[in-house]
Amino acid sequence: MNSIRYFRFALILIVTATPVHAQESDMPGSRDYPDLSRVTGSYIAGYDRKQFDQGHFITEMGGYTPSVAQPEGKRTRILYIGQQDHTTRQILRNYKVAFGGLGDFEEIWSCVGADCHNNMANGVIWEKSNRIPVSFRNAATMYSLGGNYRDPVYLYGKVIKDDSLLHVSMFSVFMVTGGLTGIRNRPFIHVEILEIEDFEPTLTFVSADEMLGEIERTGSVALYGIRFALDSADLAPESLETIMEIAKALETNPELKVFVVGHTDSQGAYEYNLKLSARRAEAVVSSLVSDHQVASERLRAVGVGPVAPLSVNDSEKGRQLNRRVEIVAQ
Repeated sequence: MNSIRYFRFALILIVTATPVHAQESDMPGSRDYPDLSRVTGSYIAGYDRKQFDQGHFITEMGGYTPSVAQPEGKRTRILYIGQQDHTTRQILRNYKVAFGGLGDFEEIWSCVGADCHNNMANGVIWEKSNRIPVSFRNAATMYSLGGNYRDPVYLYGKVIKDDSLLHVSMFSVFMVTGGLTGIRNRPFIHVEILEIEDFEPTLTFVSADEMLGEIERTGSVALYGIRFALDSADLAPESLETIMEIAKALETNPELKVFVVGHTDSQGAYEYNLKLSARRAEAVVSSLVSDHQVASERLRAVGVGPVAPLSVNDSEKGRQLNRRVEIVAQ
């Protein structure tokens, strides 16, 4: 994982809010994400914004199977078409600066050229279930042939901005033939922003020492850095850091035995949530045993579903607090 951080810049190189040419007008109803200006001369050809959705961010691309983070929150996706003289590497550099202008930006993963697998476009970014409405024809075919485009670049990171956490990404290729879209010799620029409001940074990462201190004070610690795919017990890649800290805490205190307790919000059927929370707790225990050699007799997985909430379930903020994994001293 790259740990490079980019902070606020007063100057953004080619990124500007310059109006587009009349013949290349923005898609009706679309707009730039606030405080994130577009590349000069580009126009919006695709747009989708949802108040609550699951994001889709690549954290690693190994062969045809990507590792994908899927946080939940307010989701905005924009497809820009750039000008012929823009290169994708230039676009990548400028979005690093532009994301830094939103707040404290941490780069998580990026790739350039051959390091970006040729399955990224059609198989991940523009996979059928991940497409958005566009203003041009035959959008489904635009990445159907690898020879249609060249020079892929991708950037994924997180931005801490005031009281919110943003997951941000940019994918760009230079479209050579354009398939059946009629757009060629232009860069396509996919931007995704997933906003988690009322974000408290202390909820995301808890160090091993902080875990032990909280367990000593209260007997348990709630962890929000352990995430799962939607309706699944599959651990999201960003969970591994917190699981490693649990292992460090147990190594520091070799006498400590714990319950690993899975919690859900109240959405969905009770029996389903009870089983899901148990499977998620078991997934954490399995990772601790297999990946960090923690003795299995020190761990016990428990799923309690929605029966021990920390907040009401009638708001997303409350539900977010209730979806957690707790480490409880036995």
